[in-house]
Amino acid sequence: TETPIPTPTVTPQSEVFVAGVLTGTTTWQDESVQLTGPVLITGRLNIFGGTTLDLNGHTLRIDGVLNAIGTETAMVEIVGFSEVSSNSVIVGNSGNAEFRFVTVNVTSSEAAIVVESAGSIFAVDSSFVNPRFDAVWIESTAFGRFERMTLCGSGRRAIVVFYRARLQISDSLLCDQGDQGLYLSDDSEAFVFGNTFEANGIGHDRDGAGIRAERGAAFSVARNLFQRNQNGIALIDPNRDSIIITQNIFEDNLGHAMKAISNNEWQNNFVIQAPANYWGEAGSSEPEDVIFDYDDDFRLAQIVPADPLTENPTNTP
Repeated sequence: TETPIPTPTVTPQSEVFVAGVLTGTTTWQDESVQLTGPVLITGRLNIFGGTTLDLNGHTLRIDGVLNAIGTETAMVEIVGFSEVSSNSVIVGNSGNAEFRFVTVNVTSSEAAIVVESAGSIFAVDSSFVNPRFDAVWIESTAFGRFERMTLCGSGRRAIVVFYRARLQISDSLLCDQGDQGLYLSDDSEAFVFGNTFEANGIGHDRDGAGIRAERGAAFSVARNLFQRNQNGIALIDPNRDSIIITQNIFEDNLGHAMKAISNNEWQNNFVIQAPANYWGEAGSSEPEDVIFDYDDDFRLAQIVPADPLTENPTNTP
């Protein structure tokens, strides 16, 4: 006789119902957590692997500390964003949030995660699924750091950084965004290294892009891949010298690898240095063929593609 194959034992998640203010230290692990009203964290909330947090359309605000720490085999999942209101996860003033191996299943009509002034977020090995609007807003002197993230498929933008906020993002995939993968404005600062921007802003001829930067944004963009976006990088009225664009790969973007845009301001006295980039096959001999700037419209800033790479460095032994 054959030895019967044992049926694996599946331990169901225990259910927890939460509303109101959580002080001190609260820990959830392998639990199904349901919000029955808005929740404010003033202490420390630990959410460990195997936990599903269902917002049920309510707001989770972190004025203390949130640690959402899953594993490759036991993710933390956040669901239940409101489809008709702006309720979301808010990292409040001086709050701190950390995400590791977290899946954020977004259906909200506004940003899923908002980091307010002086707040901070660190997210690694996590993903945002099905966002209808922006995935993350970082605003008003807040700070965000993202590593090995997947941010794809939103109706608008993956990450918005504005009002003097700061961002570091590396080794991440930002793809299939309706408008831009990354949007920078209003004196924000960003360090963007080793990411892939793919198929962002398709059909938005003017400013659909992997990255859109405007109104005093300062940033360093190095060793990224921009492919099959409407435009690789769109620069609108640049007015700061702290712009570094180098050692990137621009390939098969539908409009331009880089595009300068003016909103009723003359920018022709501003020069943007973009050395040592690979401009794709279309721009390998003449990078200016895939750049839209002063040479195309005398009101615009000038983009200088000095020392262009003539071969795709990813194909070089």
